[in-house]
Amino acid sequence: MNTATREDYYWLVSSDAAPLIKRCQEAILDKTNVVRIAKSLRKQTTPARSAIILELAQLRIKARKKFPFAEEMFLTRKGYEQATSALIAEYKAKRFVKFERIADICCGIGGDLMYLANRDADCETVGVDNDPLVCLYAQQNLVAAKVAGHAEIVESDFDDYNLSSFEAVHIDPDRRAHGRTVQSNFFSPSIAEILNRLSSGNLAIKMAPASPEPGNLPNSVEREWIGDRRECKQQVLWCGETVSRPGALTATCVNRDGSVEQISVGIDEIDQTIVVAEEIGQYIFEPHPSVLAAKLTDTIGNRCRLARLAPTVAYLTGNNRLSTSLLTRYKVIRVTTLNTRIVANELSRLDVGQIEVKNRGAEKLLTDQFARMKLDGNKRLTVLLTRHKQGGIAIIAQRQSSRTL
Repeated sequence: MNTATREDYYWLVSSDAAPLIKRCQEAILDKTNVVRIAKSLRKQTTPARSAIILELAQLRIKARKKFPFAEEMFLTRKGYEQATSALIAEYKAKRFVKFERIADICCGIGGDLMYLANRDADCETVGVDNDPLVCLYAQQNLVAAKVAGHAEIVESDFDDYNLSSFEAVHIDPDRRAHGRTVQSNFFSPSIAEILNRLSSGNLAIKMAPASPEPGNLPNSVEREWIGDRRECKQQVLWCGETVSRPGALTATCVNRDGSVEQISVGIDEIDQTIVVAEEIGQYIFEPHPSVLAAKLTDTIGNRCRLARLAPTVAYLTGNNRLSTSLLTRYKVIRVTTLNTRIVANELSRLDVGQIEVKNRGAEKLLTDQFARMKLDGNKRLTVLLTRHKQGGIAIIAQRQSSRTL
């Protein structure tokens, strides 16, 4: 980012920019054409500032899915994409309640920081980042979250900042510093650098969900994959007193109401025995992406007396009507061959007008073929394109999950 552009981003927090941002947000919410909005902004400020006002307004509206006070936040596109959502940040912050002084390193725009700062008014929280613009935005977002008096923002590099006085540290290394990678050696700072400095303390390291286990990881570290809705959003390495179960692999789903469901398995309890169903049961279960990322599909399946449809397919089946956000449940209505004409006829008989198409184990081209079906019924069902044992099948099913992810 060049100097002139950076100055424009600083200008966004000024009193001159505030009314323009507000009017832009209102226009977007009123579904005004974006080109018209941009033209109107250019009459009131420079083209560069018009562009970043429009970007901020769009990000604020998009961020309402992540934060309850999104329309007052200051965001960059990268900062928004990397920020921990309110649901997950609040869940993570609960592991830090026992600590009086916490540092949030590489705090970014403050996704985790806002909820670490909210744990107790008497506790001290410091957000640290080496980007002055990000620090400014993080400070503004503390105001939006109404916790400005509970946290301090410091501009510093990880290597230069003295952490000796802190009881616990949360760190979110920049995994885009060398491109979009999940390799821990290309984080900045790298996982090895973080562990070399802090592994003996109380520490949480936020990583990409697909990041492989770092080398020389202490046996006591807990690896947790955390998701909300229908996505796995992050992996966290918990060290020291932040660990809830030493050495465990944990898959967690945070529901919209803030409730949590998880499976936590010690290394000696992992069950990778693959059981393939002889017959398709009354229900199909799709493991939450956090379960898949933690490689706990067979563990949870065997614990719940479910079996895979095929050795390499992550759909489970059984007759037990399980209700958990770790498994999306589908009621089986019909099972047919992978033939669009046959499936279309079945859907017509079932008075189906809309379908959700999901594919695990079938050719990817089939997804588009099934999605283009012309249907004129009144019901909405799901079509699962998959395999049973060695053969391809289509399962017409009704999504029945008791929780909304």
